[in-house]
Amino acid sequence: MTFQAHLAYPYIISTVVAKTIGIQLSLVDSIVLLVSSVIPDLDYIFVWLKDRINKFSAEIPDHHTWITHTPFYYLILSVIITFISLSTGILFFIGTFLHFIMDMFYTGDGVRWLRPFSNKEFYVNNPTRGKYRKVWLEAYQKLPIWRIDFVFLVIALIIFVNEYIK
Repeated sequence: MTFQAHLAYPYIISTVVAKTIGIQLSLVDSIVLLVSSVIPDLDYIFVWLKDRINKFSAEIPDHHTWITHTPFYYLILSVIITFISLSTGILFFIGTFLHFIMDMFYTGDGVRWLRPFSNKEFYVNNPTRGKYRKVWLEAYQKLPIWRIDFVFLVIALIIFVNEYIK
């Protein structure tokens, strides 16, 4: 999934669920959720830098194989954060785990849910499986989900502006 999609879907889902159960997310809550929903992809900065240094070498592994895409570590981190702040820990967990759920659908390889115990990749009907970086993006942009992502990003921005910018 794209960076924009990882921001939009978790934000919309969490906002709708919070409103449904009568909880008002503060601006700080929303920022925690937004940041945590993209944290697993921050490793992509290193992939991007290595690509620039190595002139797009095919030897660079996909960033989903890196430790930053290991749900187990985010579970541990979420528990630790929960001891400091219950709501922050819960929102951090929701953001990161929605990221991984989304990665099961439209990534080159899926999610290694059992890592560090197993490297088995889990994915759901993934038409972009086996494609990485530029080739993945080209394939992804041909799918209907690419346009749907844009619509949901606009919806997320409207909700955010409506909630916090008055």
